[in-house]
Amino acid sequence: MRSYYQNNTLEREYSLKLKDNKLNYFLTYIFVCIPGTLFFHGREMVYIIAFIYSFLLFLYKKKHFDNEFLLFFSFLFLLEIIQSIIFEKFDLVSFLGFIQLFFFPYFLIKNIGNKIFHLFINVVCAIAIVSFVFYFPSLISHGFHKFIGQIPRYLHSDYLLDNQNFIIFTWEEYNQYGFLRNSGNYTEPGSFQEFLNVALMLNIVLSGKLINKKNIIFIVAIITTQSTGAYVTLFCIIVTYIIIKSKFIITAISVPLILLLSLTVYEKAPFLKEKIESQYNTQSKKSPRKYKGRFMSAFLDLKDFQKNPIFGRGLIKQTRFENYRENDVEFLRYNGTTDFLVKVGGIGFIIYFYLMYKSLRRLCLLNNFNMFFAFAIIVFLLINGFGQSIFFTHICIGLTIFTLVFSYSSNLEFYKKLNGNINKNIKDENEINLKK
Repeated sequence: MRSYYQNNTLEREYSLKLKDNKLNYFLTYIFVCIPGTLFFHGREMVYIIAFIYSFLLFLYKKKHFDNEFLLFFSFLFLLEIIQSIIFEKFDLVSFLGFIQLFFFPYFLIKNIGNKIFHLFINVVCAIAIVSFVFYFPSLISHGFHKFIGQIPRYLHSDYLLDNQNFIIFTWEEYNQYGFLRNSGNYTEPGSFQEFLNVALMLNIVLSGKLINKKNIIFIVAIITTQSTGAYVTLFCIIVTYIIIKSKFIITAISVPLILLLSLTVYEKAPFLKEKIESQYNTQSKKSPRKYKGRFMSAFLDLKDFQKNPIFGRGLIKQTRFENYRENDVEFLRYNGTTDFLVKVGGIGFIIYFYLMYKSLRRLCLLNNFNMFFAFAIIVFLLINGFGQSIFFTHICIGLTIFTLVFSYSSNLEFYKKLNGNINKNIKDENEINLKK
């Protein structure tokens, strides 16, 4: 018979409550928010300290390096070396940053364990709720909006975004259409919606539902970002969920109605129709050197990709662009998906998303969710990445290496005990071909 101490330890191991996961929630906050929400002087030092802390904790907990992850990183390391040889350029600082880029989320995931995505969802949900505290009163009161706009100046908490961020929230001015957008505590609304959409998709898989308390919070927060990419992604998520979870008659009625509603919103909302059409017309008429947006960036990126389709052009700007010159607008890019393709090349691109698909497929399998949704999430991320650089964020790298860090058997044990063995339809390891 287990002692009280053993039972209590076991309960904490599978608990998602804050009181049982203070350290894990702190690590997950780092996973979600560093460095993307810090803009004060010394932010680089905070990032380095957080990385060292996660590594020391990894050693303290006597964790071991996973061979599969080391093999994956060896491939990335070799790819970086090949790119340096091809372009005859090497930058030590960028190379160390490359190592940190992949090992930071790895250490965090190893320290947090199987519950990483559950805690990720909860942390993003908390960030969304905090953003509502500042965003909705700002809609009601211009005085309140003006007041919180002064907070970063008093705290000296932001030197990168022109005194907008005070760690837990980023203040925005009303845009040219007279609307106020919600950035959460991220750089801008587009960055915030990345995490909201990922959290929404993961929570759909883990909960099996589109409508629950957390997803309502995510959807409301996504709407407040007023991001074109966010709306397109949200539309795709809702339609796909209805198709895979509903009966044919419900799907046949719901999808056209949602499509009609979306078209109406597109026509009526100036920040959607006018923004998209304006960007497309501007980018198709002006010189690529003078003006680049998502469409022109994609065009230029694909031209770069054709020159080095296999190994890519690397992460550092000196290899990413031919004849690179500092602070030259010619070398700015605004399409995260095609830029990622150019940087890692065709081989890196395929391996990256294949591993991400394996991780997402496993999550769907463990939660008895339609495994087509794993493929759909990849597509939605690529669509979302059309306007944002999301594929080097901790969450996307985490989704890629999840299948390399945890065995299927450890995932299976965790999910069964987390759900109190209520979900008895989860297949045992010897019933399926998916071993990893």
